[in-house]
Amino acid sequence: MAAGPKIDIETPRERKDKLIKWYGWITITVLCLTPLVLILLPVLMVNTSKIGRILRESRVPGESSLVGTVKKARWELKNEIGLDSIVGELEIEKNDQEIISCTFLKYVGESNKELPEIKEGDKIEAIGKFNEQENKFAVKNIRNVSTNRIYTSEPALAVY
Repeated sequence: MAAGPKIDIETPRERKDKLIKWYGWITITVLCLTPLVLILLPVLMVNTSKIGRILRESRVPGESSLVGTVKKARWELKNEIGLDSIVGELEIEKNDQEIISCTFLKYVGESNKELPEIKEGDKIEAIGKFNEQENKFAVKNIRNVSTNRIYTSEPALAVY
């Protein structure tokens, strides 16, 4: 895929939800005072590091850009492995009539489960990374040109 026109879409600041709340820290502190700490704390730490790795790996670099019209859009909220995520599959028709398949994946918390308002016929600008093996464009930020609304795939979730 040839590099599209250079566009810059600033990542909007979002409030991140935390997986371990203040009362979780109280539970961990009480757990540390009991002999169960030898069994349960390593399991908790392994799960926490696994979730942290998943969140880090879900970040998409902004290497290429894409401008076009949405031909198909499918958005859904999923809960896999205990984490909520917004998953999107898009087909974008570029100005030269080439159709590009796009993917959008964002891990979200309880307070930010709003699906992007991008539908068929919308003009969009997107930055992300083109995956040559899968022949898909992974979206980092996407802007609906008609509403000038920006959506990001940066996780809105933090472990601590």
